[in-house]
Amino acid sequence: MASAADSWTAGGVVDVQLAHARGFGLRGAVWATGFRSQELGGESGRVRWARWAVGVGPSYQRAAGDVLLSVFAQLAMGQIFVAGDGFDRTYSDWSADIGARAGIDVGLARRGLSPVLGVGAVVWPGSQQALAIGVPATAELPAVDMFVSLGLRWNPGSPR
Repeated sequence: MASAADSWTAGGVVDVQLAHARGFGLRGAVWATGFRSQELGGESGRVRWARWAVGVGPSYQRAAGDVLLSVFAQLAMGQIFVAGDGFDRTYSDWSADIGARAGIDVGLARRGLSPVLGVGAVVWPGSQQALAIGVPATAELPAVDMFVSLGLRWNPGSPR
């Protein structure tokens, strides 16, 4: 996953989609990112944060030859955890956030397990800032998380 702060981190996602072999369906997901960090006020220290979220929304999939294309959009409810790093005393906090996730997956159109590649983004429209006591600078946490995923899809029937 990547963010507007240009910091990449590993993450994980579990997507469950209930849909006709071709057409509209419902998709739910749970995902989380590893910690990312950003400097806070020069030599003062860094702020670290991670997010986890759940999402649900419509999906659409269609087979074109041997390729299965799936697009989705989700309403997301998440939680962000923020902590200090490199300060004499560090504190941590968390807050809830609402956003939207959308993406596209491309995989093989066959029965059983097949590889799938996905791209997309999560937009968090609320403003999230990190600050440290005694440090005048604040850090604006990214409002967009972009993702690239590689995984496995299980198709119980042929999507053709």
